[in-house]
Amino acid sequence: MQGDQLSPQLGFDFFDWDSHATTVQKFFESQKPNDLGNSFLSLPKHPSLQSKERFRESHDRDGRVVLMRRKLATEIIREIVDLGTKDDNRLFVHGAQGVGKSHALYDAVCSLMEYPQWRVIYVNDCAAWNHTFSLHNLSPSYHYLLKMIATGFHPKNDEEIWELCRKARSPADVETLVFDLIPKYCQKGGLKFAFVFDQHNGITPDHRRNEQYPFIWLEKRMQTEANWKKRGVLVISASANNEYALQVLPKSMAFRQLESREFCFTGFTDNEFQNWKVHHKIFHEENQQNTELWDSVNALLSKWPLQLDELRQQSTRKGANVKLLDELEQYTTSRRIAWKFVEETHYNKVTASDQRKKEIYASMVFSMYVNRSGDQYVRDLATNGVSLMNKHIMFWDSEKAQFFCINNLARQVFVEKYLSETQLPVSQSTIQDILASKSVTQSVKGSVAEIIIISAMRSLLQKGKSMSFETHEIQKGPELKRTTTTHNFSGFGSSQFSTQSVDPLIDFSRSQMLVPKNSNYPGTDLIFWDASKKVLTFCQVTVGPVKKHALLSAILWGQWVTKAQAKSAIFVWIAPNVDFGDHNIRQHHISFNFLETIQPLLQFYVASGQEDV
Repeated sequence: MQGDQLSPQLGFDFFDWDSHATTVQKFFESQKPNDLGNSFLSLPKHPSLQSKERFRESHDRDGRVVLMRRKLATEIIREIVDLGTKDDNRLFVHGAQGVGKSHALYDAVCSLMEYPQWRVIYVNDCAAWNHTFSLHNLSPSYHYLLKMIATGFHPKNDEEIWELCRKARSPADVETLVFDLIPKYCQKGGLKFAFVFDQHNGITPDHRRNEQYPFIWLEKRMQTEANWKKRGVLVISASANNEYALQVLPKSMAFRQLESREFCFTGFTDNEFQNWKVHHKIFHEENQQNTELWDSVNALLSKWPLQLDELRQQSTRKGANVKLLDELEQYTTSRRIAWKFVEETHYNKVTASDQRKKEIYASMVFSMYVNRSGDQYVRDLATNGVSLMNKHIMFWDSEKAQFFCINNLARQVFVEKYLSETQLPVSQSTIQDILASKSVTQSVKGSVAEIIIISAMRSLLQKGKSMSFETHEIQKGPELKRTTTTHNFSGFGSSQFSTQSVDPLIDFSRSQMLVPKNSNYPGTDLIFWDASKKVLTFCQVTVGPVKKHALLSAILWGQWVTKAQAKSAIFVWIAPNVDFGDHNIRQHHISFNFLETIQPLLQFYVASGQEDV
């Protein structure tokens, strides 16, 4: 260590340890959580809390942190306690931004600090620690860590550690404290300790690799230090695009990861989602309207805590929860724009001059969406260290050694982009592989089928070509009626609409195919309006059992009929099977093979028998 680079003005000598001790003692004295009901708690405000951007907490009237106790927090506590008995002492918590890692980790830290035998050193925001970096002075980065170390120990009960912190005057002193004195102190008292680093993405790669600064300890000494075995635990939490994770996890399984990956994909569990709604009093009453509204919210936002909370706050600020779906539209539109911009930046920056890499990149993103295992593009780019990660949508699963997409809206945005004729297209062979694969889930195949069917129909109509298909009416029993209805769409236009109900801007004076911009529009994927015959034809694409699929609600059906002043309306299932229930009687069906003249790629569809987790 190079102690000669110390500066008292930026280092150890001018810190008010007495004031810090008072703050920390108040935290310990107010540790007991207050139960607010519906699994919500109020917890004391930890002295390390820094960034409002990275950790957006709510407070009660006493200034305590309010959050929901989640399954993830319980898992983290269990894993840390177990690792405290093992030589392999590392835990990595990762997932997309906004799934609730930091809140769960905060709950786990506060809970573990109540255990008499545990001492927890908690860096809430590594970005704040990273900002202490100085090429001309080593002290600030070490002194910041020193303050966090003291915060993990009670000023009176652990007076020996506090005295060591007060006496530290150099980086070498901090190093000795971390790797020698704290382990010996805990061993002597029969204690365990954990160093918890949240927001690890906040430490820049250059700072992490600099041997003079303590950031590198997380990746080297803290993982190998003999004094830590069966006593000290290292916990790192980071977003899915964490560069350290991408380098380490594919090569080694030495880092334990939580057995359940559910939080990385969906955020809240069903029970947590219900508790969240009840606590915030947002459409928590059980009725058909609320169920339909929240089905739409959940379909797009995937029970993602950060997005749900932003949506809640946006709705509250504008004054009425009944406007929730209007707010959802505005919010998801802004998210679409942001995701497209970020992805375009990745795309142009990483593969600006190589057309082959552009093609690989498109296939890679598409492969992430469909969770294809063994994709060579993904392996090649990951092996070559090309970082194409967007923390909002992508997740590296080290066990399966592949990338995954997380959020439904993000999935929709990127698949639409790479299947669009105006963007770099995914090759037809890739789509064939997806539709024919038995390992790709039915949910993914349904999304892909929907996009390519709508894209082909829109392309025909925009080129001024006519289009027709025949449907069979569903009757009671397993067989379909042999009589068919022919639907001719000649001279039809094509347009999109934005609202969650009937867009008031739709021109019902002309015949057209209407496609909702939201692919999770409730109950239908596209609508044909025949202005001359005054007939509405609602179409829903699915590859799963029709009898289990959600139907277009009677309320929304009535709104369309009324707005269009339609004389009649029919509902058509575009599906490969005929698995219908009694509630499907009088609806219509068209199989994929009857649409192959419109979209030839449908001939490759094979049912996989797999559903999404």
